[in-house]
Amino acid sequence: SPRTRDPAAAAPSPSGAKSPSRNERVLQLVCEALHGQDAAKWADGEGYVPMSRLLRAKSELQRETFGSTKIITQAVEAQQVSHSLRLDRNRRRVRLQTPEEQVRTEAAAEVQRASHGTIHVKALLSSKRLREVLAPQDDPTAFVREALEHEESDVVVRGSWVTRRPRSAQLRRAAEDLFSSAHLADDSRLRAKVMESPSGEVPLTWLCSRYADRLGCTAPADGGARATEVSATELCEALKASEALEADARRFTVRRRVPYRVEQGASGGGGNPSADSAGAQAASGPAKDPEQQGTGASRAAVQLRQLLDFYFEPFTIQNNRYLLDLIMKRVGPPEEAGPWVAESLSAFSCTVEDLTGLGRIASVVSKMKTSVADVCATAAESGALKHLAVGQDGRLRLRGPVEVRNFMKASGAQPEVFAAVVQALTAAREQRSPAPRGTVSVVSYAVGGVLADDSQQGQQRQARVKRQLLVHRSDLVCLQGLDPEGYGCGLAETLSQEGYGFEFARGHSGEANAIFWDRSRWEKSGSCKRDAAVAVDLRSFDRPSTAIRVICLRPELSSLNNRGLRDLFRGPPASHHGRVLACADLWPIGGAEAATVVEGLADMHSAAQEVLGEELTAPTEAARGPSGGGPPRPAQSAASGLNKLRRPDAVLYRGMAPITVLSGHTEGYLATMAPEDVLQQFPAFRTPTVAAFDLTSSHQAAEAAEPTTPSQNIRL
Repeated sequence: SPRTRDPAAAAPSPSGAKSPSRNERVLQLVCEALHGQDAAKWADGEGYVPMSRLLRAKSELQRETFGSTKIITQAVEAQQVSHSLRLDRNRRRVRLQTPEEQVRTEAAAEVQRASHGTIHVKALLSSKRLREVLAPQDDPTAFVREALEHEESDVVVRGSWVTRRPRSAQLRRAAEDLFSSAHLADDSRLRAKVMESPSGEVPLTWLCSRYADRLGCTAPADGGARATEVSATELCEALKASEALEADARRFTVRRRVPYRVEQGASGGGGNPSADSAGAQAASGPAKDPEQQGTGASRAAVQLRQLLDFYFEPFTIQNNRYLLDLIMKRVGPPEEAGPWVAESLSAFSCTVEDLTGLGRIASVVSKMKTSVADVCATAAESGALKHLAVGQDGRLRLRGPVEVRNFMKASGAQPEVFAAVVQALTAAREQRSPAPRGTVSVVSYAVGGVLADDSQQGQQRQARVKRQLLVHRSDLVCLQGLDPEGYGCGLAETLSQEGYGFEFARGHSGEANAIFWDRSRWEKSGSCKRDAAVAVDLRSFDRPSTAIRVICLRPELSSLNNRGLRDLFRGPPASHHGRVLACADLWPIGGAEAATVVEGLADMHSAAQEVLGEELTAPTEAARGPSGGGPPRPAQSAASGLNKLRRPDAVLYRGMAPITVLSGHTEGYLATMAPEDVLQQFPAFRTPTVAAFDLTSSHQAAEAAEPTTPSQNIRL
């Protein structure tokens, strides 16, 4: 700061020379510390010195970086060649470069500056920065050639010229380094991703998105999901020659040829968080100040209350796999077809110990010094817990009326198939088993309205929509109103990183619809677009003879007689064998009851109607006026004050049999919800439809059944 800096140093140089920047000062101080006599004592077997050790040893570096190793990391990554510093893989340690590394760094910089991307070997040898490095060498030319032949070099000698190493070789080397045992032992994020899959497969799109800098992905960072796919395709092509990694171009995944084994003492990403926290606490030793210890315990109690409020708000209960599984174990399936109603959930109770499967709660509980039951009881008595009450037995119970949606079994579905499908949809990643062969699951959601809201509240609603989509690992995700190259680019990129491929169509009015499919189970064999409606033909990896056509559309009255719309439902029979699945936002033509007025949908069965006996109901959003201003809110009846309800969406099918559909909520629950609760639980003012179908069972009964009988009244 100006108060502590030497005035003479702050004065302009008499010669007019430019004063060094902070990065240059930091690099100079790091080099001085590494050249010191004690540096050899601090270095490990590879010659690296922890940056934290340098900060403690050199007070000037401590002041210049404000004690932050991040500033050192940024300075080294942005350094000029003259400083010759090198970071380790985890960006925590630093060392001086070897002469060979300095040659490789300078050669890469010279090639980068060259107009044609190549320089002569003699020109490189005459570089001022390399003269000092090459001076001790008997044969500088041979030394340079040998240094550039190393696999870490970005350039290579071809005859008498130095040129860039092929891009594929650089990508292959970077990917192999990421999946090496040494790197996986230190990188908990990638290690956890590898351990999620039984075969150790990682989606290439996820890898290129999370490690774009390490891989040197050439696609623009803001290019969205398509740009990530381009980088993933390039990486997949480069890994064809890899002996350590195997890339699957059809599934768009990569895995080690030799499976990774978690070393003893290393966390595989699925361990008990409470044990890790307890170990960290024990390692830190007892608190020096009892008052500070009490402060930490009280802080943990506050955090526990906040987490209980978060996890037991109605939206989180509905979209958290662990809590849904806990409700099923404690309450059992609903007595009647439909959701768990408030009366049945009144019997639900649990202890905080039952919630330690939630990592954040387990971490906080491990830090508490007082009784967890006493903390919860005190919080409940003072009203600090919003959604929970504590009984005399010390167990937690839901405070207010809540409904939770539940998967309902279709009448003709096999119980074991139903159980396996639900487990594949709802289980946590480390506990999820593959979906049964010959089945397909889908999530259909109309998200156009919420994605167009760019306000701060709109961003919060979009985050909730993302949580709703990721809670179920379905084969298909059909999103009406999503444009992966427009408002929905962030959501599309998230799904792409989760291993989904996608296709979309954009109409003349700017409206768009998108279909996402799980690349690990399905392969696209064709597609068709008509204005904003899109159809995709998919073939199963498990059963190559099993194919299906998936359609995502939002028909309007003006397009009902459109010949192009009829083409979506026809298509070559060989491409889907008569199996058609249509996910439609039917609100523009009056709602799900009006499906029969759309040619192509009239002879299809409604999944919700067949399994639940009715279409899914959702609150109606109030009109915002001509200017579209004001926050979103539910529409209410002027006479009764109840929320207005509608049934806008439908999932329709032909040539397959339903297995299960996620139930909706009761009309009484939806109509009497407070406006703020409606906005929280229904961020898009729609109810996501989740269903699964059997593609291989006999469909004689389904085909012989009458199509869904429409209501005599069509809402227009």
